[in-house]
Amino acid sequence: MKKILYPSIVMVIFALLLPFCSNAQYKIPSDANVVNVKEYGARGDGRNDDTQALKAAIKYALDQATRFEAPKVIYFPKGTYLVSNTLAGRTDVNSANGGWRTGLIMIGEDRTQTIIKLKDNASGFGNPSNPKPLIKTGSENHRGDGQGNEAFRHSVISMTLDMGQGNNGAVGVSYLANNRGTIESVDIRGGNSGYCGIRMVREWPGPCLLKNVRIFGFDYGMEFGHIQYGITMEHITLKNQRKAGIFNRKNVLAIRKLISENKVPVITGMEVVSNVLIIDSDLRNGNSQDTAIVSKGNLIVRNTFIGGYGTAIAGAKYGGTIKGQSGGVNIDEYQSREPVTQFSTSKRTLNLPIEETPTYHTSDFSKWANINDYGNTAYGDDVNAIQKAIDSGKEIVYLPNGRYKVSKPLIIRKNVKKIVGFESFIEKTDNFQGDEIIRFDGTSANFTVLEHLKFNGKIKHNSSKTLVLRHLDHGGYENTSQGMGKLFIEDVIGKPYRIRYGQKAWARQLNAENANPLIKVENSTLWLLGYKTEGKVTVAETIGGATEILGGLIYPLGTTSRPAFIANNAEVSYFVLFNGRTSRGVNEIYVKETQNGVTKTVGGVDRYTPMYVSGGQNDDTPPPPPTTVANGLYKIRPVSAPQKVMEVKVVKGNGDNVQQGTDKNQPHQQWQLTRASNGYYQVAPANALKKGLDVSNRGGTTNGTNIQIWDHNRSANQQWKITLENADKGYYSLAPRHTEERGLKMRLAIGEDSQADGANVHLYTNNGASTQRFILEKIEGSNARYGESKAKKQLSEEIENVEEEIRPLHIYPNPSADGSFTIQGLQEGSEVQVYDLQGRNINVNLQSIDPHRVQVKGDRSLPGGLYVVRIQQADGTVEQRKIVVEQQSEKF
Repeated sequence: MKKILYPSIVMVIFALLLPFCSNAQYKIPSDANVVNVKEYGARGDGRNDDTQALKAAIKYALDQATRFEAPKVIYFPKGTYLVSNTLAGRTDVNSANGGWRTGLIMIGEDRTQTIIKLKDNASGFGNPSNPKPLIKTGSENHRGDGQGNEAFRHSVISMTLDMGQGNNGAVGVSYLANNRGTIESVDIRGGNSGYCGIRMVREWPGPCLLKNVRIFGFDYGMEFGHIQYGITMEHITLKNQRKAGIFNRKNVLAIRKLISENKVPVITGMEVVSNVLIIDSDLRNGNSQDTAIVSKGNLIVRNTFIGGYGTAIAGAKYGGTIKGQSGGVNIDEYQSREPVTQFSTSKRTLNLPIEETPTYHTSDFSKWANINDYGNTAYGDDVNAIQKAIDSGKEIVYLPNGRYKVSKPLIIRKNVKKIVGFESFIEKTDNFQGDEIIRFDGTSANFTVLEHLKFNGKIKHNSSKTLVLRHLDHGGYENTSQGMGKLFIEDVIGKPYRIRYGQKAWARQLNAENANPLIKVENSTLWLLGYKTEGKVTVAETIGGATEILGGLIYPLGTTSRPAFIANNAEVSYFVLFNGRTSRGVNEIYVKETQNGVTKTVGGVDRYTPMYVSGGQNDDTPPPPPTTVANGLYKIRPVSAPQKVMEVKVVKGNGDNVQQGTDKNQPHQQWQLTRASNGYYQVAPANALKKGLDVSNRGGTTNGTNIQIWDHNRSANQQWKITLENADKGYYSLAPRHTEERGLKMRLAIGEDSQADGANVHLYTNNGASTQRFILEKIEGSNARYGESKAKKQLSEEIENVEEEIRPLHIYPNPSADGSFTIQGLQEGSEVQVYDLQGRNINVNLQSIDPHRVQVKGDRSLPGGLYVVRIQQADGTVEQRKIVVEQQSEKF
């Protein structure tokens, strides 16, 4: 598949990317128990050779912990550290594993002012045929030159690497990292020399994350070898390379927001088994005699500008070759191999919305809390000290590097914006009481970051606030019905994940092993860039909602009958590579997909994995819900309990309370919406049209302010802004005008006990929860304003179910308890179809009662929610009605 746009002007995205190339500072408190290189004799003056001092600091740090504990961070204050030889992640070469150790973690104080510089014309760095690195990491189970797949957590963060002059064979980092590890916020300068900025050719690189990296000069910006195990890259700048920006032989590359300013190819060398994704990128200043992207393997390029090159893409047969154009080429979506689909007519990636991972750091140490200041560890239980630090009101809570034990869950709350551990390990005591080791109840901040930590327990998300997991290990994640806040995952080892209740999640560089399933998405959304798995397991199961996986290596470790992927009434796209061949052991089923009761499978595949896509739109997709709601009579259903409706408790007079109740088709459960010229709505109960929905206390603005009905008086606290919040699902929010005009983000909401009859309706700060979202179900034929008697008459007719030979088109019961309902008023020979709000056709059993009525037999496994019934009458007219399914299965 290839779809290309030829622009008349160059696409400009530099302004969007520049914030991610800004100066990065990472100042660390002096009592964080890290290894400060200045304490080992490093001067950082740019004149004296600091090689031996830095090696001593590295050796000390690596000797302090094993890969099962808490590796020491090596901290580089501002300065220029002159070196003349390689800084390697190893101790004594005659010790176990040749001295190679995991956990070489180097963090600089400032991206541009912390510099490790190679001496000019340094010995051994002059031959590009025998490259030599400035920094080198390795694996504990090494083979020869530090090779292996136990190079855990190696990281280089917030510094500049300078190759000096006359070092034509210099490599910035010979990088081997597995499962977790990052090069982040780093500049690598080759000047007029240097062979490669980041080189990953020893067995076996990845998975790991390269983020906010800028590489200037060198023959090659980056070089990759081997199939295992996948590299995730985001916000990468490559500039002025002499041979190619990236040379990749076989590895799995997932790249987002790459900026390339080069005359030479952006990426080349890709063999048939390579698997490369490039999205949201800007590849410019190319040579008209050259090709930007050269690939024999599996390639997807999406939303990317390619400028200056004679050929934009030279790919495999299906995608073919894309010629360059004057002014450049905008690639909408290019695929080198034909995708596989079983239900969808679409062959594109889902292209889900992407949000950047939030981060936070400050050098103002008055905002930091050291957990050691809040207690001691004399009894081997640190839970009180850590919890007191969390509750101290400080923005950053830090754990000096070490091992800590807790006897009960830690609750994240108060003002915490970040908890940073400097690679500390928090583990459970033998008498631990509770389920999760961390519970996130939300803080005053918009988001909270957990960073550089390791837990041997589960994280539970119990808040509408955003949670960010960066550079850490954990033993599982799940969210509660209150935990619908956004989730961000970045450079993490962890499993399993349960993402549900409409949550939105974004992940970069996720390693998950040996749980079944590794990820379960239930009526929620997951976007994942770079995924590596191990085990005879299902790596992702999606029930409702959507999952998009862009880049990754699936490693079954043998043959298994479990499907690699399961999708059930969901939208999915997967672009991954399987490690191995069908003769050596794979998942026997690549994808098992069910749509509307029909199940299909795609058999196991080998390394030549095609992209899989499903959940495409149907030609008969109903129109999306309107952004402007028409005047009329409506039932207002909370998304948190769609079988309920908003109602007036009693109708006696001013001040009558508004609550939630079971839908009985009564007038006090129906609401007349009337739009004024200012765009706000009056909302009146059908049996008291002279009254309106009113915010008590003459327009209170605090959380919990009660909602009532009151005589219409045209005040701002009786006027409501109705906003479409989710077009796919038809969810709306209601906000009173008096809070909107003050810039307050208040919403109509169902209170505590949101599933029960009588749950109160009040105002609450907008947090995106399902208790603040509503389905507006219009009562057909109610375009004009109803009088009380007319509304009552219509409602009574609906519940009587009078069997006339021909009646106006009508559906009952509505809501339906289990998806079964009757349609009357049909012309003989009419056709009936049922869709969900994503346009997917729902298989239903139709039974004719008479020529003008049919009964729809539903399926009790159908999730509760709103559906569209499409009726094509015999005369060709098409009508649509909405039906609410009341039943709540666990999948909803």
